[in-house]
Amino acid sequence: MRENPVFRGKERDKDRDSHRDMRKKPVFRGKERDKDRNSHRDMRENPVFRGKEREKDRKRHEENRTDLVRREIENVKAYKRKYGENEQEAIRNYLAAIQTGPSVVCTCCLQLWFPDNCTALEKLTFPNPLRVTECTTGTLFDGKEWLCSTCTRHLKEDRVPPISFANGMKFYDIPEELVLVQMEERCLALRQPFFQIKELPNGGQRSIKGNVVNVPMDVAKTINALPRDLTETETIGIKFKKKISYKKCDFTENIRPQAVIRAA
Repeated sequence: MRENPVFRGKERDKDRDSHRDMRKKPVFRGKERDKDRNSHRDMRENPVFRGKEREKDRKRHEENRTDLVRREIENVKAYKRKYGENEQEAIRNYLAAIQTGPSVVCTCCLQLWFPDNCTALEKLTFPNPLRVTECTTGTLFDGKEWLCSTCTRHLKEDRVPPISFANGMKFYDIPEELVLVQMEERCLALRQPFFQIKELPNGGQRSIKGNVVNVPMDVAKTINALPRDLTETETIGIKFKKKISYKKCDFTENIRPQAVIRAA
């Protein structure tokens, strides 16, 4: 009977209808999914099958990227994944990203970076691991070593990052004599800049408003005007003006005269 084409056709239609009715049942669908998932997992353990699957995916991906319409759709999806679906979501994501400020220390250049600009060292691969060992300092943040995007790019090209600690770009220890408060530092500055900083209406960023006035300072004259009969802990109040004839004082603070004299 099965050699009869008419009987075979009816049998296929009957099996197809029966299978379609069975797939409407949730229990049967669940068992079918589990069976397919287990079968596919077993097949993917076969290296030959995995190679064919990768090759098939690669060819399909190359064909899709040659299509300009698909490329545009792919770029839009990548943009939305990175910045958000709309302007409001993009602003929320930006504010959340900069909320903590630059807090991650790069183990190569020892500078502070935003978390989005750094990657854990253990997740990266480099062509020359010895170069990475020479350029990293072992500085940990949150229990891991981190690399900024700038240092990562140079290390992947097997080059010493220009701003790295290994290239001599290190921060020297500040002498105890130069540990001063802001107003004490102003007493030793050769120029006193005066300008206004306003917060912009959108984005929360700040901008300089108006002109910048640079007032030259005679440091020797300033140091000679400070009293010398005070102890290390005694302070005096000083006021900074753009011009002596002005009534308004731009800065007013107490300083330690002995600390300023010692730093000079």
